[in-house]
Amino acid sequence: MQIVDIRAFRGPSIYYPSAALVMQLELGELKYRDLTEFPDASSLLSKTFPLLALNPAASMGEVTEAVAVHLGAMAGLGVNSSERRSWPLPADIVAVPYFSRKGMTFVLHTAVDVVKGALAGHGYPIGQALRDINRTVQKTGLSFNSIALVQAAQERGIPWTRLPRPNLVQLGYGKNKRLIQSSWTDKTSLLATEIASQKHRGKKLLQSASVPVPLGFVVRSVPGALEAFRNIGGSVVVKPANGKQGIHVALGLTSEEEVEQAYQVASTSSEHVIVEEYLQGRDFRVLVVSGKFIAAVERVPAHVVGDGQHSVSELVEIENKNPMRGEGHTSPWCRLRLGRDELLMLQVNGKSPVDVPKDGETVFLRKSANGSAGGLASDVTDEVHPAIRSVCEKAARVIGLDICGVDIIAPDIADPGGRCWVLEVNHRPGLQPHLFPAHGKKRNVAHAIIDMLFPRDAKCDIPIVSILGGKEDYPIAEVITQALIAAGGCVGLAGLSQGFASASMMLGDTIHDAAVIHAGVPEILRHGLPYKRSDVGVLISTGNRGYGEAVRESELAIRLFVETVQEGGDIFVNRDSAELCAWIETVGRELAGKRLTFFSASEDAGLPIKLQDAVMRTLHGRTLISK
Repeated sequence: MQIVDIRAFRGPSIYYPSAALVMQLELGELKYRDLTEFPDASSLLSKTFPLLALNPAASMGEVTEAVAVHLGAMAGLGVNSSERRSWPLPADIVAVPYFSRKGMTFVLHTAVDVVKGALAGHGYPIGQALRDINRTVQKTGLSFNSIALVQAAQERGIPWTRLPRPNLVQLGYGKNKRLIQSSWTDKTSLLATEIASQKHRGKKLLQSASVPVPLGFVVRSVPGALEAFRNIGGSVVVKPANGKQGIHVALGLTSEEEVEQAYQVASTSSEHVIVEEYLQGRDFRVLVVSGKFIAAVERVPAHVVGDGQHSVSELVEIENKNPMRGEGHTSPWCRLRLGRDELLMLQVNGKSPVDVPKDGETVFLRKSANGSAGGLASDVTDEVHPAIRSVCEKAARVIGLDICGVDIIAPDIADPGGRCWVLEVNHRPGLQPHLFPAHGKKRNVAHAIIDMLFPRDAKCDIPIVSILGGKEDYPIAEVITQALIAAGGCVGLAGLSQGFASASMMLGDTIHDAAVIHAGVPEILRHGLPYKRSDVGVLISTGNRGYGEAVRESELAIRLFVETVQEGGDIFVNRDSAELCAWIETVGRELAGKRLTFFSASEDAGLPIKLQDAVMRTLHGRTLISK
């Protein structure tokens, strides 16, 4: 088994209904054998991946694909196989969805090695492979937030396109498109993010609006920090004014020596340092979207639980094998560390990495409960008292963020008195604690963000007229476009012969309220389609003369073109094309629920008007073109 090549398709193709990597294998005699002939390999794969369900009669390509999808999910790539093809693939073709091209390419190579190893009777070091994949994704892939939002958009049927800038994703088309980058949106206020980043400024704004906040001071020197400590008169927190992810934050300081040391650390990343009172209570993160409370979690600092046998460092190593944990923000939970802060925490509590905690004993590694430091979360959404919800919503309004995480300290989040203190309001909050809490109910908060961007009655795309034909048929696309423009629309035109990117860019231009896209069979086979679905499909010719593609692939390209015309749409077929007419006679399912009309491209001078009328009928009740 060898890899011949791997191709990337950024939209629907004959191999997969959305963006996918397609790998061709050289299988040799394995091409004609299935998993039933290799019982030992099947058993080995089941031991390596206990949750992987393999069809005993699967071909080697299907086995490799299943392993790749499972590996991708384990590595935090956000892939799943929920979308299905309408036709089977050859035994030597593997197609998997992807968010990170480099990350999934790594996964495909690893999957081939895993299957080859199983066939040869030996295992594969999956743990190290997952770490390598995770590091690749950290550099090139979408963040956890972006993947969660894309998946929520897919569930709503909203088309998405990854843009060149890291983590930047386009949702929808034309005048209805929106942009996201992690949990920022194209409507997130730059000024609000600046205020949230400068924690001392945000705190003053909250205080002026009567939002309860801890007593504190902003300082720029050691003497200033010590004076603030004396004025507060109790345990304090020292943190950078523009910090994030709990970096360089010191909690519960009770001596001038500790405060001075903490200031020196915090000042390395910020000119301004905050010294504020350390409030006793439980630590909560509340997610607010569009000014409304969505979900809440209680945050617990990074820790290990003893078993009476393993040392602290061994327990950390064991916990880091948990598939939920990974590097950075590409996994539900972050890996535990034994760095400077963790070692200091152990020392303060009279522990060391080599100590063996008693069975059931909890050993905390950090004071701060940040998820980026390995902390965990428990869902408390249903416990939050309305008074505390109101405080968090007000904090979000005061700062002006459309999406934010409000960090609060409260003795009891269900307290009828609503006693709480807002520590800070965070822009670009992580969604992991709500989607994958360690305890409690999972909350699909990504749906709330997508619903904010695209209310249920809002449009996410624009009408698309798709035209199948050769280069000689392109003038028909131009005539159709001009007819629609004359009817009052702002209509974009692109041809796949000019490259996939040109069509994608046209669909991303907010000036367009409709689009016409021309493609031939060779372009569809080479690039796939730049849209998820169209409203009108016009079949003029296959446009594959002189290219020599296999007949079956040409037929699949036509099937894909017709299948992507949405239900209720119009399909026009050129009766002058014997090839198209013959194909139409052999299909049924692809045409179900769609209006089929035959025309003559050589005789019907009124074709553009008919197509314009078809668009208007198909989109009845939608605002497209005002006559």
